[in-house]
Amino acid sequence: MKRFASTALKTQATEMFSAAVREPIEITKHGKPAFVLMSEEHFRRLEALEDAAWGARAMDILKKGDFVGADNARQILETMLAEKSV
Repeated sequence: MKRFASTALKTQATEMFSAAVREPIEITKHGKPAFVLMSEEHFRRLEALEDAAWGARAMDILKKGDFVGADNARQILETMLAEKSV
């Protein structure tokens, strides 16, 4: 991953954007990683991977039966609210 200092945004913006089209680039602040600049296409792929990971996790929980469920959650919340108002 290419690395640029945040001060390079003023002088090397074109180069940074060109590099970010190919792969994400790291932008440092005071020598430490601070930001990542990437193309929208790369971001959308990451977003899709994240969605797929959350979906897989939800399916695992559903298969295990390790969830509260909407009706039980509503009942628990109503009980909590009733106890709080007393």
